[in-house]
Amino acid sequence: INVSGEQLKRDEIVTMCDRILRETGRSASQFIIEITETVATAATPEVLRRLEALRGLGFHIALDDFGTGHCGFNYLKSLPIDSVKIDRSYIRSLAHDQVAQIFVSALAQIARIQEIAIVAEGVETEQEFTLARTAGCSRF
Repeated sequence: INVSGEQLKRDEIVTMCDRILRETGRSASQFIIEITETVATAATPEVLRRLEALRGLGFHIALDDFGTGHCGFNYLKSLPIDSVKIDRSYIRSLAHDQVAQIFVSALAQIARIQEIAIVAEGVETEQEFTLARTAGCSRF
């Protein structure tokens, strides 16, 4: 579920998600709420509180398209997230770009310490899969 910064600025987001779960009988653990780097870098204490509340309901929180914006590794320590989705452009470049290789490997190492899953987005070839897995990605 993609959630915008504007939605996270409103208290109703938590209440609405809780209501939908009760009405549908679904478990929050079946869903992943995705936020972008833009949302992450502009996260106020209130937004962080709402993300924590959504996690408290059982939702998984993912930081989407990591590497496309200005979000640094330090956000992995401060954001209440369960996974990081590495932007496809880095995965596509792994075979020929040493910077992409180092970026993905470093991100995977930091995430592993923080107990955050690393998702390689857009893996299309066996080579991309092998390189992403070797770099430390745990989901594809």
